[in-house]
Amino acid sequence: MTTQVRFVVPVTTTSLFLIVADRPPSPFAPAAQDGPQPGAVVWAGHESPFDVRQVWRFANWEDPLPPPSAYHVVVWATAPISDQPRVAQHARAYARVLAAQTDGVLIDWATHEAVVAARRPERARFHLGDEWLSFEFVVYEDRHAEIAQREPWDDEPRADDACAANRIQTCGLARFGLPELEIDGVDCEHHLTAVNVLRTLAQHLLTEHWAWLSGRAALPGRAVTRRIAARQQVTGTTFAAYLGASWPPDCAFAASLTVSGRLLQVHAPCGGPLNDWLAGIWTYLRSLAGCRPDDFEAYAELLPRS
Repeated sequence: MTTQVRFVVPVTTTSLFLIVADRPPSPFAPAAQDGPQPGAVVWAGHESPFDVRQVWRFANWEDPLPPPSAYHVVVWATAPISDQPRVAQHARAYARVLAAQTDGVLIDWATHEAVVAARRPERARFHLGDEWLSFEFVVYEDRHAEIAQREPWDDEPRADDACAANRIQTCGLARFGLPELEIDGVDCEHHLTAVNVLRTLAQHLLTEHWAWLSGRAALPGRAVTRRIAARQQVTGTTFAAYLGASWPPDCAFAASLTVSGRLLQVHAPCGGPLNDWLAGIWTYLRSLAGCRPDDFEAYAELLPRS
């Protein structure tokens, strides 16, 4: 594999949130801040260009969405990459107020998921685990092989059982100027481990991305090509940071990256067998595989650029 991968960092990105409600909001101005201000527009549901059926597949939402005749309130904010993530947070804060005002369902259009506890205030601190990232799952039935059912806490997954049926992609990184991540050929036994690998890599790459941005006095008024190492070394503390948990720093893993269109594809280091690699990582990631990030007060605040 090549020693570096290249991707384009856009000049600006747009954050977009959709509130689906039974009534329109009253006039409300967002709190003033430096930089771009969010905008809002209201559509009758039957005239809206947004198809909420796209969201239903991914949203972990128990209540039904309002009927098609309901209102769609769209909040958006376009900003230079150097103004992220604050502009995205400000837009979501504004959308939260409108969702509370209309008793509506708040949907992040980048993640295609309903925002949990949409009526709570936006946290001042940014963290990727605070519903800024989701995952798209595709299972290819033609790749699926019948494998023996085992209890994961009793038996280690076996490499020769790999069915390679799963493709998993992140949703949400693009608004911060990074490509989305994709991992393909994942065995069903390693599904949650693969999700955690993507979580950890997303956290790692975004931290590095903002360090790169902070080291530049200014970005030109055009897209910039950025080069990063094709082999990335990720520590266990990075995964812990995503979840807001304690984790030994020596629980590290390496991953290889290649470019596929607008995606960064994730591979085992040095081109090794993907599911053998995931089986090794599974040992120390499995205990948090199904956990949600929850300790947001423990996250480090992203400091303003000096």
